[in-house]
Amino acid sequence: TNPDWYGPDFLGIDQGPIVMMIENYRTGAVWGRFMVNADIQAGLTAAGFVSTVGVDPPPLAGRDRPLLWSTPNPFTTSATLSFRLASAGPARLTVHDLMGREVARLLDGWADAGEHSEIFQSDGQKSGVYWYRLSAGGTEVLSKGILIR
Repeated sequence: TNPDWYGPDFLGIDQGPIVMMIENYRTGAVWGRFMVNADIQAGLTAAGFVSTVGVDPPPLAGRDRPLLWSTPNPFTTSATLSFRLASAGPARLTVHDLMGREVARLLDGWADAGEHSEIFQSDGQKSGVYWYRLSAGGTEVLSKGILIR
């Protein structure tokens, strides 16, 4: 065998994808471009994957307890916590870490009946599971979100 089968220059062939990964982390553009490719979509369909655009919250009609959900989940920098109240009244929306410590209070006051949303900025928080707690109408509703840094 010939030990000189390679050129004298060094190739950083594994470095190219790093730039793409950084851009994808920043904007999601690489993933978005990848997912619109017809061959990729055909392969995912053949493998049995289905597209999920979103999940609507349960309807408010006939419900007397508050509803709470978050998008996106998991999230990297912020999550929108949406909730529905059957009746107007005092409401409190808080975010807690796994130790039960309150890390953010997004609402603490009067809220009208209907749909509302608040944004949880994860600045200074570590990766992990966070619990969202909505207290309104004499009840408490919990939901969880996953922060990925």
